[in-house]
Amino acid sequence: MANIEPLVAVALELFRQGVAAGWQVHLCVYHARFPLLLRSAIEQRLDAVLNRRSPDAVFDRPDLRRCIDAHEAIDQMFIVLGSPVTEVGRDHDYDWAVVEPSSMRSLIQLAGRVRRHRQGVCAESNIALLDTNLRHLQAPGGAAFRWPGFEDGDSFLLASHRLGELLRPNEIAGLNTIDARPRIQSPEPLQPQRYLVDLEHARLRQTLLRAAPPVAASAPHHRAPVRGAARHQAAAPLFNGATWWHAPPHDALLTHVLPQCQRFRQQTREQVDVMLLLNDDENGMELHLALDWAKPRAGPRSVNVTRERMTLLDDRLVQGQGIAVWGVFDYVQAVNDLADSLGIAPAACAQRYGGMALPVSGKDWRVRFHPALGFTRATS
Repeated sequence: MANIEPLVAVALELFRQGVAAGWQVHLCVYHARFPLLLRSAIEQRLDAVLNRRSPDAVFDRPDLRRCIDAHEAIDQMFIVLGSPVTEVGRDHDYDWAVVEPSSMRSLIQLAGRVRRHRQGVCAESNIALLDTNLRHLQAPGGAAFRWPGFEDGDSFLLASHRLGELLRPNEIAGLNTIDARPRIQSPEPLQPQRYLVDLEHARLRQTLLRAAPPVAASAPHHRAPVRGAARHQAAAPLFNGATWWHAPPHDALLTHVLPQCQRFRQQTREQVDVMLLLNDDENGMELHLALDWAKPRAGPRSVNVTRERMTLLDDRLVQGQGIAVWGVFDYVQAVNDLADSLGIAPAACAQRYGGMALPVSGKDWRVRFHPALGFTRATS
């Protein structure tokens, strides 16, 4: 799925509805808003399980074997409900995928994680593309394929957000075998308001190719200006990726300027640095949310904001008929295990490996957390 909030909402609904009799689902939620310790544990597990170069080796893994043997169902599925972090940088091999569309780039990247390691011809389709995404259903008429995606809500806005209308007949036929050709072969002429592939090529041209030189406001004057008259100045230069190799070296090598003009993964909301720490309680070790705070001349310190900022979700929300959590579940136990392996105190381990940057909105932000679901915005 394209975004974390609806992804977690879908996970909660899957647990609530349960699964038909005779089936057992093991569900792993995977996105970027987990504390470092938990995200690392999830990725280590997936890296091992989804190495399918020896297709049957997965069934010999003790952790997977325990999950299977703990349930009587004959048919069992291990499902990863993931955000775009599944697309890039992970050497994973899945059997099949259901994809919420955001861009052709995303579809191609995700397709590269289906049967990535195994050889042989596929006898039937193993990727299902949804016709649109949740953002379009929630706000029809607006820019739906952004954050992630290539729309910008202004000059690059698609007339439709249905894949059946955004792809040419030959592109739809080409989806029977998804490869990188739509990102390499540019249609001519481009129609970025009509087709998804054209939109991506148009945005890439704007971002990476040399722009036409800006036109001056008027012809330059060769005599002294009249006092009080407006000065005519050339328009500001247009910066994009091509500036690096087309501009003179003494201009192009302003390495601080270009990133400021074109931010990489620019954040659209404020972020705070938080940590999930452990504190000794009469009932044992408990979690609390802390802000990583730095006061002038006082150095860094952490401020406990659990009551004001965080709701811990009940374990019953991640339990359902025929469906169970797959992966790391107990954060306190995970901290203790890592602390033992490193030979440090659990509190120090949590402070070192329990942090993350959390996007927030406004001063009265609140979040909810569960080790199996990560962080999301509190709904009330």
